Amino acid sequence: MTLLIFSCNRALQLQTLLHSLLTCLTVEGGYSVHVLYAASDDVYELGYQQIGQQYAHVKFHRERQQRQWAWPKPFSYWKNLYRYLSHASLQQTGDFKALTEKIIAESRHEGVMFLTDDSLFTRPVQLDANRMAQVINDPAGKHAYSLRHGLTLQPKPTDIQVGNAGKCQWQLQPGQPELGHWTWRFSVDGHLYSRRTLLPILRRLTYANPNSLEGFVQEYIANVRPDLFATLLFDAQPSLVGFILNKVQTYNGNRSLDVSPAYLNEKLLAGYRLTYLYQQPATDFQPKLTGVALTHALTGERELITVA
Repeated sequence: MTLLIFSCNRALQLQTLLHSLLTCLTVEGGYSVHVLYAASDDVYELGYQQIGQQYAHVKFHRERQQRQWAWPKPFSYWKNLYRYLSHASLQQTGDFKALTEKIIAESRHEGVMFLTDDSLFTRPVQLDANRMAQVINDPAGKHAYSLRHGLTLQPKPTDIQVGNAGKCQWQLQPGQPELGHWTWRFSVDGHLYSRRTLLPILRRLTYANPNSLEGFVQEYIANVRPDLFATLLFDAQPSLVGFILNKVQTYNGNRSLDVSPAYLNEKLLAGYRLTYLYQQPATDFQPKLTGVALTHALTGERELITVA
């Protein structure tokens, strides 16, 4: 499996994710980890260099800072031109799209999963070969596997099929807006997809960051290819949560708790590690965040930032 993590000026949060990932995730057949990151200045870049030294087996790819005029690809999908004219971020872009597709295309793995740097693994989880094969070897591309879904989330569908050892399956049905994220066929938060199904879609669309990638692919699949990723596989207990601690993108107006990325980067360079403090048990992929603890790796000095 190729695991592609997106990060922007948040090396400290990336460190927390990588630590939880390597502690909790086991994939039968192995997996490779790539980080596609944007660092807006040399100080943020120092943070990523520090994390890269700690996790030498993780491959880091820095997004080009200089923006260039982008071709809207109007003949690949008609909405590309409309979005190009509506969103300035699509008119002058870096190489986020090119790097994303290059990493996926050149990988030796047929399965691909995305994560964002504000996620956290919460328990040990093993992706076995049989479960992965349901997704990767499906020529019709009907299956996806999720780490963030589970029977403990609320709300949840009433027609989930529960099999042996807590292996669950749900058939997505249109017209259920009350189920929220359950109805999204594409996500950058811990979903496994078949490369042969997903990559041609990525190449067809224009996007410039994780938010536009997720939103545009989801819209394309829902309206053009509703047959794809309609069968969701997951375990009874979710193993991934996400937190909106700070805002690093403006597309889609994503909300945040506004803890300064610059301050957190300073703490990383000073030797601190971050721990999320959140309401448990989690009944949502984004549980209530009550604070973060910053602990110095050598001295144990602790700073608490409350965000309740």
